[in-house]
Amino acid sequence: MNLATLLAMEVTPLSKVVIQPEPRAVKSRKNTGPANDARHAAAVAKYRAVMGGEWVPTWVIESELGLGPGCALPNLHKWEKLNLVEKKSASPDGAFRRYPGYIWRFVK
Repeated sequence: MNLATLLAMEVTPLSKVVIQPEPRAVKSRKNTGPANDARHAAAVAKYRAVMGGEWVPTWVIESELGLGPGCALPNLHKWEKLNLVEKKSASPDGAFRRYPGYIWRFVK
C-alpha cells in the first residue's frame, strides 16, 4: 500500500466497549511466624553460647561466629531494643569510639 491508498481508506472509530480485567485470585499467605520464632531462638542460642554471661567485645562475638566486621551489630542492636542484651562502651572513659567499640552481655 502506498500513502494515497491509506489516505483514501475509510476510517471507523474504535469500539467503546471496555474490557473488564478478570479478578485476580487471592494468594494465600503462608504463616511464617513459627519459622521466624525458631530462627530467632536459634540465633539467640548461638550468640548466648559465644557470649556466656560476661561482657564481650563486638569483635570477639563476630570472630567466634565467623562473621565479618559489623555483621553482628544489627542483631545486637535489635536485641538491645528487645531488652535481651545490654551494651556499654569499651573505652575507659565511657565515650563511644569505633575502636574499641561496644561490649555486650545478655540480660539475666
